[in-house]
Formats: sequence, structure tokens, C-alpha cells
Amino acid sequence: MKLKKQSIKQSKIKTTDVSSNNNIFDYPVFSFKNMQNGNYHLDSCEKDEKAKLVSKLAKIGQFSWVELQSKGRKQLGYEKIHKNSIKKASTDFLTDDVQLIAFRAIGEASMVGYRCNKGAFHILWIDRDFILYPH
Repeated sequence: MKLKKQSIKQSKIKTTDVSSNNNIFDYPVFSFKNMQNGNYHLDSCEKDEKAKLVSKLAKIGQFSWVELQSKGRKQLGYEKIHKNSIKKASTDFLTDDVQLIAFRAIGEASMVGYRCNKGAFHILWIDRDFILYPH
């Protein structure tokens, strides 16, 4: 099995090959490290929205990636989004091999990011106003 490791190089996020003996998370681990500044950043959220986001992260984190894949996107599951669908933010820092996914995070509002091959979910944007991408 050939695995890939997510890395940031020259301001671009891409994947590179690594050995298969690395630990892989079967359950989501959430990262805000690569969150993009601007209207879709956590700092733009109200206090109650942040609380709802944390509550949703705790619920999602109870399920494996396999279980989440089988859940509907309107429940705890997710949907895949092509990076060209992102209309209100730049995706220039992502290489073509990065698959974006969206979870409902704050009510119907989505958090959009990517799952690195180790299983961590890197949150890039929180789409509170439903205009980041076509829903």
C-alpha cells in the first residue's frame, strides 16, 4: 500500500510519498493550522457559533472515517467538493491532488477543509454565510 504525507512547501499544500509504517488516524483529528484568514476564519465566528462548532467536532470525532463516509452529508457525514467550486476564497495554495470535503458544522453552515492521508482533517474555511461554494 502506497501512502502519502501532507506537507506544506513553497506556500503550497501537496502530498508526497512516505513509507507505510506511519500511524494513521482511523478517527478524525481536527487541525486549524492551515485555516485561511478572512471572512471564513474562526475569528469571524460569534461566541455561540464557536461553541456549536466545538460541539460538532466532538460528535464527528466519535465516528471513524469509514463510518462518516456512510452517513448523509446533512447528518454527521461529509460531501466532497472540487477546489474549483470554491468561489469566494483563493485555492491557489492547494495542489490538484488535495480533495476538499465539507462537514455541516454550525447548524447548516459548513466547515471546509481536507483530510490528509494520516487521517487528520485540516479546517480551511467556515462557510457561515453559505456563499463560499455552491451548496
